[in-house]
Amino acid sequence: MLETGCAALAAENRTPEDVAALEALLAEMERNVADSEASERLDVRFHLAVADAAHNETLSDMMRSISERLHDSMQDSRALWLFAERTSADRLLAEHRSIFEAVRDGDAPLARSRMEEHLAKVAGVLHARA
Repeated sequence: MLETGCAALAAENRTPEDVAALEALLAEMERNVADSEASERLDVRFHLAVADAAHNETLSDMMRSISERLHDSMQDSRALWLFAERTSADRLLAEHRSIFEAVRDGDAPLARSRMEEHLAKVAGVLHARA
């Protein structure tokens, strides 16, 4: 709920600076796609930047308060996802890009949907491995 709401609000409230920050993060993610440690760190930063782009202090604070746990969870889920799905980091990057595009384009329902799909895949991998 938190992340999908942030994605939808980010699509509605993003500024040109938010779009530029998200785009810069995606570029950095692309440059570091083969570096799992950097990719994990950038993944967390991307989700926090989406929350910041929502321009809702409460939501941003909530995301920041769980960021350490988020990082640990993402580290595990990325490893499981890449193993279980036999996919590449490029596919994960493409999902982040699709979320960014919906935010950039101001399409709140699509941003919410793409974040939900992204998180559902991660949750599905985690549940399959549990």
